[in-house]
Amino acid sequence: EAPMRELRYKLDAAGQRKPWDPDDEDDEVNVRDGRRLNELPFYLERLDRFNFRIVDRQYDRQQVLYRIAFEPKSDFGGLPGGTMWLLTNGYEIVHEEFHFKSLPAPWILKSIDLVTREWQQVEGHWVEKRITARAGLGLNFLGVPQSAEIVVQYDDYKFDLPLEERLFQGGGE
Repeated sequence: EAPMRELRYKLDAAGQRKPWDPDDEDDEVNVRDGRRLNELPFYLERLDRFNFRIVDRQYDRQQVLYRIAFEPKSDFGGLPGGTMWLLTNGYEIVHEEFHFKSLPAPWILKSIDLVTREWQQVEGHWVEKRITARAGLGLNFLGVPQSAEIVVQYDDYKFDLPLEERLFQGGGE
């Protein structure tokens, strides 16, 4: 079990950090810093929903790369099983493969046989590199294809771009 880093705080109008208060709905800005695994509709950090097992480990550039299998604790809810590869330097997930036993939308999907997500480090930030998905479709009418494959490639990341001061003038009017 490895806790994921998450830092929450509030920024006031002067840019000073204050303690996080999720119930406070004023004009200040709530900030969450740290990558969470919730970009997909399921959350691997929910330890109460998945069983994890270390399958293999390899040494790579003075760190260990773990291959970890995971399965949902319940057959209900449509959660996937699969495998993830975790680097011990910062405990970052670099690759995920998902396998679905129960389909999230069985009236549309006949099968889901490939879902992967890859991560890369860019300028010190871990960001998505590629997401792939392949599914068999159950809508065999009006020329709808029998299967679909999607590949989303992320590149050209920019961080800490300078913002013009004029954007912050006007006091939030």
